[in-house]
Amino acid sequence: MTEDKSRQDKPQVRVAVLGQTDHGKSTLTAAIMKVQSARKLAKPVSFDDIDRGASVRDETNTVIVSATQVEYESGRRRYTLVDCPSHLDCVKNLITGAAPVDCGILVVSAADGVMPETRDHVVLAQQAGLSDLVIFINKCDAVDEPEMIDLMEIEARELLNTYGFVGDNAGVVHGAAQRTLDGDPEWQASIDELIDALDNNIIEPVTDVDMPFLMAVDDVYYDESRRSYAAGRIARGTIKRGMLVEIIGLTPTKTSVVTGVEMSRKPVDAGQAGDTVGCGLHGVDKEDLVRGRLLAKPDSIATHTRFDGEVYVLTQGEGGGNEPLSAGKAPEFIIRTATMATTIQLPVGVEEVVPGDYCTVTFELGTPVALEAQSRFVLRQGERTVAAGVVTKISD
Repeated sequence: MTEDKSRQDKPQVRVAVLGQTDHGKSTLTAAIMKVQSARKLAKPVSFDDIDRGASVRDETNTVIVSATQVEYESGRRRYTLVDCPSHLDCVKNLITGAAPVDCGILVVSAADGVMPETRDHVVLAQQAGLSDLVIFINKCDAVDEPEMIDLMEIEARELLNTYGFVGDNAGVVHGAAQRTLDGDPEWQASIDELIDALDNNIIEPVTDVDMPFLMAVDDVYYDESRRSYAAGRIARGTIKRGMLVEIIGLTPTKTSVVTGVEMSRKPVDAGQAGDTVGCGLHGVDKEDLVRGRLLAKPDSIATHTRFDGEVYVLTQGEGGGNEPLSAGKAPEFIIRTATMATTIQLPVGVEEVVPGDYCTVTFELGTPVALEAQSRFVLRQGERTVAAGVVTKISD
């Protein structure tokens, strides 16, 4: 696909393809790529390429065990499709941020309707902060009664409503992905409808540059006049000389004015999301500026000590340990560049969370830290990272 300037200027949206095993997620992904590659808006990608991480169960069905990412364009946007695998791997990818996404396509088989994994994936989409979901009712060619397809649509919309999405207004498309792959022009139109639904129903994600300024302090240094500089990578927003910032987390919040911005120890007019900079700060004492604190736009983020998080416990193969996570242990809590003590509380009736599984955990931090919903963190014990998680609810 030729990368001309007009294509580079299109906004990019990352889409998770979610749904129950066997409902046709990978087939739908392959069908979209086939239709758009014929229009020179994608590179050709076969079903076998998308299916390459699968383990075969029988001659007709496979279960994907590793996420596949492919890209295509519409008239308005560039899309990255993340074909999410079977349930636990999908959990891991969404919670740990290994496959960060903005929105999703929920695939529901017209023959089966909403199933347990369908519901689980919607819950995870809500907890991972996906903005919107478009519904694709697949395998409509296998259902003789149109009323049954309509019932499946109603059920899917109600599921979205239950978990915080606006299901009543969600884009819904009826189609048959396999028939599209087989070259049936009648069903190809449903792929066109799905592409239009994504363009028209999914809110364009706000870019990091447009968001309030936030930077975790990774290091501190001083110039020849002993003026303090906080060094780090800007997570979002823009910083310029003369801007007011808060230094928050770990110790009481302090307000300061940025006296200058440096990159590679050379002055620059501004820094923006993705840049590694040093920010000069006026009137800041040495004890006020330590690794782990944040520089932020005033009143844009607050500190907390108690919250709920969805946690995935890493297996040994993923670099984790072989022991379960339990309420009796006190792992280190690490968020951005800050490390602190924490205690954990598991749900009633849950004694431990074994490696490879996930759970909603309540955290009590020993030190206040800047938190917001969808903040990602890790837990460590000794020299080993044992779990990764995302903040889902702030309690204090």
